[in-house]
Amino acid sequence: MEKESSISRGIIGGVISGILCIVLWCLITYWTEFENGLYALGVGAIVGFAVRWMGRGEDKVFGIVAAICAVLSCLASELILDKIIFEGGIFADTKDWMMSILFYVFAAVEAYKIVTNDRDKE
Repeated sequence: MEKESSISRGIIGGVISGILCIVLWCLITYWTEFENGLYALGVGAIVGFAVRWMGRGEDKVFGIVAAICAVLSCLASELILDKIIFEGGIFADTKDWMMSILFYVFAAVEAYKIVTNDRDKE
């Protein structure tokens, strides 16, 4: 018997995986003293898989939940690194913000596509 999809379980999966991604992003950046925007793609993938697995759904609403959780995780990671760990180094100029926003979009798209299986439709 197949289990029914649940948006609340999907949200829980997105939040838990998002928190784990925040911790990983901050630890890797702290230890290596190097931040890479490509981490956002990993966050998008991990959160997307978690929402899909926990929520057992592939509808667009699950994709939107995954995208929101991924973007919030990326934003939280960068803000923690900027304000707490490195005390103002990462978002020093506008160009860094623009690149960050671009990678947030990549994370959102990645999470959405993983949940909704839109990879085959391109």
